[in-house]
Amino acid sequence: MSELARSGLTVLFVSHNLDLIPRLCRVAVTLEAGRLREIGPAKDVAGRYLRGLETRPRTAISKNAFRAR
Repeated sequence: MSELARSGLTVLFVSHNLDLIPRLCRVAVTLEAGRLREIGPAKDVAGRYLRGLETRPRTAISKNAFRAR
């Protein structure tokens, strides 16, 4: 993938692996509810996203949420 990007092609890489994104991408975006939330240098965007996860309240998951039907 890095070779493709270096060749001048635009590559859209979608991932939740926030360690990998800054290594493969120069620019990153975050989306929220299908809308653009942020665009900028990949390392900065990934860092802000991670810090945002730390400050969000955790949601309890019902013990029945994954029960087989």
